[in-house]
Amino acid sequence: MLIRYGVLDNLEFRLGWDYTNTKTKFNDTEIRSTDSFSPLLLGFKVSIAEERGIIPEIGFLGHLNLPFSVKKDLRPENTGVDFRFSFAHTLNEKSSLSYNLGAAWENDSPEAAYLYTLAYGYSLSDTWGAYVELYGDFPENNKANHLWDAGITYLLSNNVQLDATVGSSITKGQDLLLSAGVSFRLPN
Repeated sequence: MLIRYGVLDNLEFRLGWDYTNTKTKFNDTEIRSTDSFSPLLLGFKVSIAEERGIIPEIGFLGHLNLPFSVKKDLRPENTGVDFRFSFAHTLNEKSSLSYNLGAAWENDSPEAAYLYTLAYGYSLSDTWGAYVELYGDFPENNKANHLWDAGITYLLSNNVQLDATVGSSITKGQDLLLSAGVSFRLPN
């Protein structure tokens, strides 16, 4: 869940909380399942520049992951921090290209992971859209992680959008990502 609230024309506050189910296989037989909430995400996004010709739209995002917001046995000791510069280009009236560059420090790791995202979006109609995305990170002292996903969106009304995503890792790690969502925009 991500709640975004615009306080100025170029500034939004962000509040997020994810519920996850993780299944881990041990010794090829034992499977352990963990249901949990992630630490509460508190952040902001600010617009730096509008798109002008070849100059992309530019934004900056910053977040804190607050450890006190999860149950004690899953609670990290430290606050996680991340930031990203966000860029977007309109390619034509039906397609766009966006990309992010940034860094993150996970809740209990002093190691920085350098982040990237590259996404292509295409309007199939006035209500249907599709996208494909490549993303990952480069931890300072570990192997890089590269993942992909693709999805569709459906605009139910001017204020409600449905989406579905499927993806996987390119490098070893995540086997399968399945996601579905609903986005609501509250009118002014």
